Amino acid sequence: MKYYVWKGYFPGSGNAFAESRTGLNDDDAGDILIGAKLAKPPKKVVVTELSEGELPDLLESAWSSKIVSEALKKILEKQCPDCIQYIPVQLDEYRGEKYWIANILTKVSVLDREKSKVTNSPRRPESIRTISKMVLKPLGDDTPAIFHMAELLPVILVSETLRKELEAASSTAGRFIKAEDYRHPPKY
Repeated sequence: MKYYVWKGYFPGSGNAFAESRTGLNDDDAGDILIGAKLAKPPKKVVVTELSEGELPDLLESAWSSKIVSEALKKILEKQCPDCIQYIPVQLDEYRGEKYWIANILTKVSVLDREKSKVTNSPRRPESIRTISKMVLKPLGDDTPAIFHMAELLPVILVSETLRKELEAASSTAGRFIKAEDYRHPPKY
């Protein structure tokens, strides 16, 4: 099965981007970035400032959280009922809209280091600095539909099936980059 890197929209893309928030501390935001379950999630996060642009179903944020609309949440809940923690989000400018931070909790080691072209960090050799060619290991049918790439935790991969469902539900479900075409750090 093919997998895709799931990316959001950034300022200047024509879609809004969450620029500031209240209700989520920096430690919790860091845990969400790496897919650690929050023991005491906030009752509600408030997005206090959005960049210009249309409100997308996948709202990327300055603190690297993926914020999903109700339409995307329903698909994720169906495909991955136990692998995502949802934190309610209120948008100051769009109080009637329902959104949630999707804290992806699954992590899978997928990088074939022998076939990929990777540069490690000189300070921490176990950490990846760049990927100029990404090759995934063969993944079985039991691989989750969505997960963090264990070798590069902020990177979230989705299965082709999940990508198709998300794109069918919304034209603003995010950008999907074939894993073999992904480079790190990405170019915007």
